[in-house]
Amino acid sequence: MIAALRKVLNTILILGLLVTNVLTLTSSAVHDALYGLLNRLPISEFLKSSPTSKNKALKSQVAKQKRIIAKTRKVSNNISKRAVRAVSANVASIPAEAIPFVGVAFIVGVTAMDVKFACDTMTDLDELSSMMDGEDLAGDRAKVCGTVVPTADEIVEKLKAGSSSAYEALGGTLYEIFDN
Repeated sequence: MIAALRKVLNTILILGLLVTNVLTLTSSAVHDALYGLLNRLPISEFLKSSPTSKNKALKSQVAKQKRIIAKTRKVSNNISKRAVRAVSANVASIPAEAIPFVGVAFIVGVTAMDVKFACDTMTDLDELSSMMDGEDLAGDRAKVCGTVVPTADEIVEKLKAGSSSAYEALGGTLYEIFDN
């Protein structure tokens, strides 16, 4: 009698294991239910390499990457729009900059706008850099954002004082400006 009962229990146990094995492989709902059941046991170390754990980790990474991509698109769009505004303003100001002495005010205004746009661009690039690798470009940003544009009166005074101080007021020759 005990031998017959043992044989029946073993048969039921083997069939039950086979059915649950097949169901966990073919049904994600059964797999998730059994994973949740096993996750409650103090053997969670064994579940770290399970497909469900890997799937959760991948979903988390994908969500993070989507947020980074969305932010990157927004920042890139801002930089692009800013570049278009800067070029348009520079080209539009050329005729006014050619007027003696009055043109200096236009040059100062456009240069101040360029410095502001460059500072905003450095801030955006810093944000992109920190999203990618956690480091920022604070040293370069501080240099650009800390640039002080002389006033039109200061430039006119230096122009009247002599040509060498005019170069200092304007930041040097074109070669020196573009060489940096």
